[in-house]
Amino acid sequence: MSNVVAPLLWNRSNSSTQKTNSRKHQEDFSGLSEVATIKSVGSIPQSAEIIQMNNLQSVNWIGVLVLLAFSLILYIGLKTGIFSISKKHIKELRNRVVPLGSNISSHQPSTFSVNESGKEVLIHSRNVLYVQAAGNYIEIQELTCKHLVRCKIGEFTCMVPDKPSYLRIHRSYVVRIDKIKGLKSRSIIVGDFEIPVSKTYRSEVAKLKLG
Repeated sequence: MSNVVAPLLWNRSNSSTQKTNSRKHQEDFSGLSEVATIKSVGSIPQSAEIIQMNNLQSVNWIGVLVLLAFSLILYIGLKTGIFSISKKHIKELRNRVVPLGSNISSHQPSTFSVNESGKEVLIHSRNVLYVQAAGNYIEIQELTCKHLVRCKIGEFTCMVPDKPSYLRIHRSYVVRIDKIKGLKSRSIIVGDFEIPVSKTYRSEVAKLKLG
């Protein structure tokens, strides 16, 4: 009887040992698989960082090349005079004479106000013929009327919205350029009036072109 029980006990012990070893092998294999998975997943961000660094380096090189090309073009342009304006051209632009009335823009404000005898008076600049100094006052001659305003003649052009439309021809006279009808050696014709031109301003009057 004891001879029969002994083999049975040995077989059960051996089977239990095999099951334990099999379970241990499975756990070891599972652990190795998890480690391998973690390593493979951890390598993905490293690859992405390397690709990103390569892209940044490429962009940096492109920027450097563009900057160098622009600098080279600018240097050649300055050396050859492509980007420069000669002094002769500047002088020509500065001395260019504009025909009478062509410097008046229809989009500019055309009115200005003055204080005449305590009243605010609105004057249309296009209607002015000339301005004459009268002591501490000025007489503003329009097409159909005249205004007496307390003001110095040198301050008049600061009042009007179209200052380039006027020209000082005498210490006592400022005329509106587009109202000039004729030029004489020592005077000009503005409307029906003949206005004297002083020696100081003759060179400026000589530049005028009636057109």
